[in-house]
Amino acid sequence: MPIQKKFVILGVDHRVQGDATCEGAIEDSDYEHLLDTIIDSNNLDFVGEECRSNPTHAAKIAREQLGEGHHQNVDPLIENEREQFGIGDTGRRISFRSASGGEYLVTCEIVTEQEKREKIWVNRLIESTSTNGLLICGYAHALSVAFRIRELGFEVNVRTYLPLHKLCGHQAQT
Repeated sequence: MPIQKKFVILGVDHRVQGDATCEGAIEDSDYEHLLDTIIDSNNLDFVGEECRSNPTHAAKIAREQLGEGHHQNVDPLIENEREQFGIGDTGRRISFRSASGGEYLVTCEIVTEQEKREKIWVNRLIESTSTNGLLICGYAHALSVAFRIRELGFEVNVRTYLPLHKLCGHQAQT
């Protein structure tokens, strides 16, 4: 009987991933500790990540704990790769005037294009994982990716890391 693969999905705000070129990026030692803990406690052999092409904390930690070749950016980033997969514009921000006098942004996601991306992530994650894998993705993707993996017959757990008190500059109420 083949070994049943297991997966952990970690939904995050991209600003904590360690890419200094990400707008609003923060250094967050708690995120790094969380990655260490998840990799160690789940006996992971692969870490997939939705990220830019720049180095991330997950890439560094995976290399330190698992060795070379156990981390991959699973998102098709290069323009011709997206074109090859038929992925178009995935979303945009729309500005609205605020009743208080300023303005605010609303992100509009194009579901069909995001779905194409997520299917690629899931395929790459499953192909690259021997027994236990982690996918780090934007928090808005975490549950839908988990549903896709579960529908394929795999065990999956979801965790979300959103340190709002660090990202927003104010204390969260409890």
